[in-house]
Amino acid sequence: MRTPAWILAAAGLAALLGAVLAFTRWPQAQADNSFTAQTPTSPVTWIEVGWAGGDAGPSNGDGRLGRLDGDESAPEGPMSFTVSSFGELFVLDQVNERIAVYGPDGAFLQAIPLPAPTFQDLEVTDSGVLLVLDRLARRSLLLLGADGKMLGEEAIEGEGVPEGGAVTGMFVEPDGVFLEVGHQTRVRLLDRALAKGDRAKRSGRPTGEPGLSLGAALDGAGGAALWLEDEEDGTILAERELVFPREVARIAWVEPDGLGHLVAALHLWTWSAEDPRKVAHEESVILVLDPWLGRLAEIRSPYVATHWEQFREFKVSEDGAIHQLALSEDGVRLLRWRATW
Repeated sequence: MRTPAWILAAAGLAALLGAVLAFTRWPQAQADNSFTAQTPTSPVTWIEVGWAGGDAGPSNGDGRLGRLDGDESAPEGPMSFTVSSFGELFVLDQVNERIAVYGPDGAFLQAIPLPAPTFQDLEVTDSGVLLVLDRLARRSLLLLGADGKMLGEEAIEGEGVPEGGAVTGMFVEPDGVFLEVGHQTRVRLLDRALAKGDRAKRSGRPTGEPGLSLGAALDGAGGAALWLEDEEDGTILAERELVFPREVARIAWVEPDGLGHLVAALHLWTWSAEDPRKVAHEESVILVLDPWLGRLAEIRSPYVATHWEQFREFKVSEDGAIHQLALSEDGVRLLRWRATW
């Protein structure tokens, strides 16, 4: 399997990440290197659609999704996706300049048009407002209704966000919409009412308990680490080392499941013994952790990031479902996993 250069570069960086989780303060750091057993589970395929649009040929407005193979630019597939509290799936099909909407049964419902093909992330609020992020061209966040009507637009660059390209994530929190900057801090762009925010700055990603953040980073030796940090004084309250039989290439995503658990998705690989420049095997490992970063379950997925660029590959729902947007030559699959333990 050919691994794109951007993944190889990312593997050499330690990126701070975090997630929302219920947490009781626990001052003793721990280590656990026993992440080797797989929790038997199989995903449900929510949607499975072919390619249409961009280099895949003309789109006829159905539920198929667009791709660019990047002869003169970076290859792109659907950049991001999210799931509403009503069980609808929204896929950012920026190649076709739209958001594709699917129902809980996987049926294609509608396409919400976008004004440009340069958007890279999206979220949806509990009230159904779509937040669509363009980091590089418009350098703004659009607010759209379900009918595609523009409800507002907010410039993202300013205090706490030196440039749009530094934004690495977007989170809808109880007190506003935050942008993650450089995998290290997050800045409030919009307040709870989706009006212009006060640019409050916090460390890491949210945890659901005020004053706490959660970080994650590669350790430079083939493993990774997670830790809980007091935002006020930087004290590490809990720490967990992650070591696998294969090297951790990157931390793909960390997010809560709404049930008091933390979900971390990791991209693992093994280098070829015949050619050390090539990757012999890749897989995704999805860990479900308790509030103290202890292991509850482990899921293994054969799908990893491909040469088509994605801004977000995973999403965790409030009900504990773990979603993965998997791209292949045949098309796009949205897989839904549920861990058991």
